[in-house]
Amino acid sequence: MVLASPNEKVMIDKIAEGVSETSKRVIDSIESVTTSAKPKGIEVRWWEGLSCNIMVFGNPNDIDAWVMLDLVLPTLSDEQRPVVRIWKSRMPELYKNLLSVYNEIWDKSDKTLEIRPPTPDKEGSQT
Repeated sequence: MVLASPNEKVMIDKIAEGVSETSKRVIDSIESVTTSAKPKGIEVRWWEGLSCNIMVFGNPNDIDAWVMLDLVLPTLSDEQRPVVRIWKSRMPELYKNLLSVYNEIWDKSDKTLEIRPPTPDKEGSQT
């Protein structure tokens, strides 16, 4: 599982804005999901890059594999966001491309899962 890094303040703020939540709530959710996944044997990494939409893969190595794209769009609530499911058997090339993107993000994601303390900027405020 790849989640947005709670250490990326600008990205967290944008995600929070996009899903109509506070940045603290987004960070708390990331930490909670990370903590609850570990005992279930689910490996988690944090992505420090741009993260706009959500990809969920089902049975990724099976013939009946699928990917669900949850499109996070400005001003739309969770209930209004479009969700698209792409079946590997119906759109193999698109599925392959999305899985490739996910695998690249996975390989480049932070596996230490450590919250870094805020660093003071030039004027002394925390960022």
